[in-house]
Amino acid sequence: MEEKLIIFDCDGVLVDSETTTNKILSDYLNEFGLDFTPEKAISLFRGGSLADCIEYVKKEYDVDLPTEFPSNFRHRMRVAFEEKLDPVKNIKLLLESLNKRAICVASNGPMEKMETTLKVTGIKPFFNENIFSAYQINKWKPDPALFIYAAKKMNFEPKNCIVIEDSPKGAQAAKLAGMKCYGYAVYENEDSLKAQGAELFYDMKELVNKI
Repeated sequence: MEEKLIIFDCDGVLVDSETTTNKILSDYLNEFGLDFTPEKAISLFRGGSLADCIEYVKKEYDVDLPTEFPSNFRHRMRVAFEEKLDPVKNIKLLLESLNKRAICVASNGPMEKMETTLKVTGIKPFFNENIFSAYQINKWKPDPALFIYAAKKMNFEPKNCIVIEDSPKGAQAAKLAGMKCYGYAVYENEDSLKAQGAELFYDMKELVNKI
């Protein structure tokens, strides 16, 4: 059996950052007279890029967010993450079971954000430098380019890669890349993950001895 590369998304898969991120995002958007809740932000922007958010606000509300919006938003996130951020439940158990296996991270988020969240949660040592950001290639999920890029950097063919995702956009990117995808279905995202061909699971320990 050929060796498999396991590609992990970051937010919502490795680090439990979705709630904090979308609370900060919705609060910041509301400073511009918009009407957002964390739940609305999650439903609209999960697995996407900050550019998707800015474009949505322009299209739906005819509001041009300031050029400093991305940097200010990321500063607020970094401060919040340094105060408190937890790893996803049982993710360390799964990562420990993959000892000596080929693993990496591939996320739509910027590298600086991943460096912060992975360090704060104690997950960074599992991956060393095998961390890839869509900002390195300027292509974001659901475009499959990031997964293909990560596979190439890790010296694997797409057919020998397994993706762990929690967002429909990520699952779609895996499908387009020709990679098997396991969908972490704990965020009311079952139907959308299944629609992209992901095999659903509900606890990271389910994948121990499975992948």
